[in-house]
Amino acid sequence: FRDSLVASSSHYSMFLTHSYGLANECRTCTDCSSTHYGAEVTYSSVWLRVSKVGNVFKAFYRPTTSSDWTAYGAVMSINSISSRGYYIGIAVTSHHPTQLASLQVSNIQLTRTCSSETITQLQCD
Repeated sequence: FRDSLVASSSHYSMFLTHSYGLANECRTCTDCSSTHYGAEVTYSSVWLRVSKVGNVFKAFYRPTTSSDWTAYGAVMSINSISSRGYYIGIAVTSHHPTQLASLQVSNIQLTRTCSSETITQLQCD
C-alpha cells in the first residue's frame, strides 16, 4: 500500500527476499524514514497477506504447505493512506543494477468490505 507514487510517500509493505527471508517495511508520513522489520523466516514458496482495516495495517505470511496465517512485523496506523485513497502493487528487484529479477505471482485477491453507510464502492476504506 502506498499513499502516492512519489518515492518518499507513506507506505506499508511486505517482502520476501531470497537471502534474508521476510521483511515488513513502513513509512508513516511523507519524507520521513522507513522502518524495517525483518527476521530470518525463509521459505521457498510462501503466501503474503497485508490487511487494511480503516487506517490500521497488519502483515501475515503462510507457507504453501500450511493453512495457518502467522502475524508478522508491525501493526501500524497510517492516516495518510486511508484519507486520500491509495495504491496497491507488487514489486520485484535484484538489488543489482546489471541483473534482472523475475517473480512468479498467482492467486492475487483484493477484497474490499464497506459499511452500509457507504454511498458507492469507491468511497469505502
